[in-house]
Amino acid sequence: MEFKKATDVFISELILVTKSGETDLRKVYSELNIYDSIFKPGISGNIVIVDGLGLNQNLLLNGTELLLLTIGKTEDDILFKKSFRIYKESDRMMRNDNSETYILHFASEEIH
Repeated sequence: MEFKKATDVFISELILVTKSGETDLRKVYSELNIYDSIFKPGISGNIVIVDGLGLNQNLLLNGTELLLLTIGKTEDDILFKKSFRIYKESDRMMRNDNSETYILHFASEEIH
């Protein structure tokens, strides 16, 4: 992977952990946003999912799900590794007959 900007990163882990198991979201996400503030004690964010596999039908989100995230400049260079709690799903809409998009919102444990 060739980096063009300082914000270019390699996401080596993007795992959704639910009661039914782990799901790798790296192939189904289209956008990942992470927010940090000097006025809040933790980190929050959201991830836009493009779901053509029917993942959302099996999720049954209840607030116990975790998002495991590892980011670096390369696969071996870890700059950021953290787990987050999924607290909300929003903006669910059908894209076509076979896929839908939705946003999963997450926050670090310090915020709750």
